[in-house]
Amino acid sequence: MMTKHLIILALLGICTACQTPSEANYRRNMNAWIGKTPQELISQWGQPTQVLNTAEGQDLIYMVEKQIPLPGTNGRYATGQLDYASPLEGTPAYQTTLSCQTTFVVQNNKIINWMFEGDNCKAN
Repeated sequence: MMTKHLIILALLGICTACQTPSEANYRRNMNAWIGKTPQELISQWGQPTQVLNTAEGQDLIYMVEKQIPLPGTNGRYATGQLDYASPLEGTPAYQTTLSCQTTFVVQNNKIINWMFEGDNCKAN
């Protein structure tokens, strides 16, 4: 009976890990587009942010940006048993931008390659 519970817990742990967005999952998703047509891509992703015509074909570029809030600090810190506060050392909350630019390389009406850059190129 205990073995059965351990197996179930292990499977739950694996499934939880599967749901964590990662760059590896993003790469896997991008590989699935190799051999597809630009029309198939556009039907799923929408119109590209930019289209570059090249001597060999086209580059379809998608740029996604997301604003996220980051908390500030209160200027309090502790050293051993003493707790210090300095209003001048705290930082206010602020927004930062995460982005992902994905480029699909198209030749002869087929996606033959892709590349991406940014700090938010992750998928489940």
